[in-house]
Amino acid sequence: MRSVARAHRDDTLATLEQETLAVIRAAMPDLLGAVLQASTSSLQPGGVGRTQACPTCGERIPVVGWRPRTLTTVCGALRVERPWYHCRSCQHGWSPADLTWEVAPRARISAGVADWLIDLGGSTSFVDAQRELGKLSGLQVSAETIRQYTEERGTVLD
Repeated sequence: MRSVARAHRDDTLATLEQETLAVIRAAMPDLLGAVLQASTSSLQPGGVGRTQACPTCGERIPVVGWRPRTLTTVCGALRVERPWYHCRSCQHGWSPADLTWEVAPRARISAGVADWLIDLGGSTSFVDAQRELGKLSGLQVSAETIRQYTEERGTVLD
């Protein structure tokens, strides 16, 4: 924060707000990553058991390795490494961390961001929603993604 103060001495409040917010937003993914690391048992040293029961068929499976996953969260883009299992019997792959976090397979957006997209997409045009999301949160999500999430939720509510 001192660097913002030095770089913007006697600047306007609007500029100081934006510069301070930019520094905070840049730190948020690392902060969330640290919280996830500390709060998720399967990410802890020794937190991955020798085997895990396949959530589909129940067979005990050893960890195959660690895989990266990138998610857009309310704290920004987050890349995490988590243990990965693959059941040869039923061909199901999963991570206990994904199950703990309730993140759907192949999802790239967190539940919190999905709620934001749906709220914005349901209240204005998708292009306006995209602009407002970027302006207020710093997140860059396409208008098409906002449309898809909004319409998907709309069909569930019907």
